[in-house]
Amino acid sequence: MKIHKMSIVLPFLLITPIFAQLFYPKHKTIRKFHLITSHRANWHQALFDCRSLSMNLVSIYSKEENDNIVQQIKDGGYIKEDFWTSGTKLGNKDNTYRWMGSGKPVNFTDWAVGEPNGRVEEVACIHYNNDKGNAQSDQKWDDYSCHSKFFFICEQELIEYEYCST
Repeated sequence: MKIHKMSIVLPFLLITPIFAQLFYPKHKTIRKFHLITSHRANWHQALFDCRSLSMNLVSIYSKEENDNIVQQIKDGGYIKEDFWTSGTKLGNKDNTYRWMGSGKPVNFTDWAVGEPNGRVEEVACIHYNNDKGNAQSDQKWDDYSCHSKFFFICEQELIEYEYCST
């Protein structure tokens, strides 16, 4: 008695989609966890320090995300400090800013008045500025020398899945 290959494959093909639904995520949520550091570093060292924690320097894609980070800075009592982000134009031939953490272009912005004003390559990194004399510029973005030492914010994306239940 010979078993036809289709008689083995056919039940597998019929059951696989049903079985896969039990384990395939129904809903995926991405949340970001932010770590505000307690020491200062230049932009390059900040990038390295975040990566050593399996994190990235923070990248900001929306007003909501930006407002959330500013609130975390305030809640942490760091309102009088400056913080590095992963935004930079280092190595970009077209002189545009990109998020080093993701490689994506900087589309959402929250620049302080008159920023970005860096016309030289050395002023090529984005930080949250604490403009001590101008309340309108507090925690707005500023381009600055990447060699300056500021606090920095690391981030990690946390992916949560909700699976189908029976």
